Amino acid sequence: MDERLARRVVVDVEIDAVIKERLCRVSVTDLSTSGCMVDVGENEIIPGDRILLHFTPWADVSGRMVWMRRQIGGVAFLEPLHEAIVRKMGFRPESDGDAHLLYDRFGRLLPRQRATGAPRF
Repeated sequence: MDERLARRVVVDVEIDAVIKERLCRVSVTDLSTSGCMVDVGENEIIPGDRILLHFTPWADVSGRMVWMRRQIGGVAFLEPLHEAIVRKMGFRPESDGDAHLLYDRFGRLLPRQRATGAPRF
């Protein structure tokens, strides 16, 4: 069962963060108003630790690591991130020429269906 409180969007951004009073870089791979998934690389952090994320010059968000698997973890924000920031950072196909392509709810490209004529039952 999915316990998330807000809709997630796929992102692919590297941002500054503060972990254990050290400035570092992390990669954010999905984002919502209530949390995100991050790749902390070689930075040491465990569930329960605090993290400060610098999404924009005017949007610093404090959070708490809620889970970790190797260097990937989930952050629950202490205060919600504004929806406009989530929308702005969300995944968008790079060109309108790809409008015929289909994407899943996480922004991943779906495989093309093979044209095989009449459906087989």
